[in-house]
Amino acid sequence: MGRTNEDTDSKREVEAMLSTAKQLLREDSLAAEMREYIAALKDQEKKAPDETRLEAISALQRMGLLTENGERKEKIVSWE
Repeated sequence: MGRTNEDTDSKREVEAMLSTAKQLLREDSLAAEMREYIAALKDQEKKAPDETRLEAISALQRMGLLTENGERKEKIVSWE
């Protein structure tokens, strides 16, 4: 017997769920890394506040959240 449309649909649904689960795991991992980074910045801030501020601004610029002038972007688009 060959595959039915129902089999194909079920396989696609399972693949979509797996893809979503993988994406959520990546997002959780990224969130954990960001929490660690922020904690490290807070520790660093106690020792060198000015340098820490510059590092934080630089990181926000690299991520595309701030302009080159350090101003907040009105629109953040990552897929362009």
